[in-house]
Amino acid sequence: MKEELAKKDELIVNQPISKDATTTMIALRLASISGADENLNISVLEKLNTILARVSKESGYEFYVTGAPAITASPVNISQSDAKLLMPLVVISVVILLFLLFGNIVGILVPSVVIVFTFIAALSTQILLGYKLNNFTVNIPPFITAIAIADAMHLYLAWLYYKMKNHDNHSAVYHALKSNMLPIALTSFTTAVGFASLGLSVIEPIATFGIAITMGALLAFILSVTLAPAILLTLKDEYKLRPVRFLNLLNIKGYGAFIAKNDIKIIVGFIVLMVIVGYGLSFLEVP
Repeated sequence: MKEELAKKDELIVNQPISKDATTTMIALRLASISGADENLNISVLEKLNTILARVSKESGYEFYVTGAPAITASPVNISQSDAKLLMPLVVISVVILLFLLFGNIVGILVPSVVIVFTFIAALSTQILLGYKLNNFTVNIPPFITAIAIADAMHLYLAWLYYKMKNHDNHSAVYHALKSNMLPIALTSFTTAVGFASLGLSVIEPIATFGIAITMGALLAFILSVTLAPAILLTLKDEYKLRPVRFLNLLNIKGYGAFIAKNDIKIIVGFIVLMVIVGYGLSFLEVP
């Protein structure tokens, strides 16, 4: 087998294109039976870059790598690099936003715990199933954050509303769950079904992305109705609450009154908008 691989390997050094040229091309071809192996291509590129970095430092020449190893490994390496940046960035952004809205540790803790545990569980499950990060699945953290924070925020805001209505802590959690269980369940399950359809794609990155978001939507629902209420129930009835900034939960009649007063105008406006959009779609062309 080694002899066969050696015969199939090629190392070609091309001479400068012209007398004045200063560029030399070194071409290396992997054995055909191993050229499609992603792990092998990544390993080859890493070792090649290590060698070239040393040679470049000693000789002063610049080296540019192309071909199957570079093309195969680059998306994987870029995806992993993006994931290392996006995950902390998503968490930090959410924490800052929650602090601006609530200004207290509980308002930050409840949604953040649900978000972090959800995408850690989703990514861990992906790894256990043998899937790898790619240019699609690297977007898992932002998508899961959007899903998880919606569930957790519904429950937290409902609990805060009942607490401000002078309910004791146990009663506030009970009524928050009672009034939000069905809406949270419906939005989570419909979201999961929608993304599950992507799992049927023959394109692996799209399929793995759909499966990951499906698991994330279901995990976010489970954590929102189990872990989040459990955290809230650890608080004492005397826990001091701060009103939500930019929103008065006890006075939302202004917006409701606007909708009730202008209901016909709003419906007509949306119908006109849809007609305009539909007319514009008639000019849509697929190249």
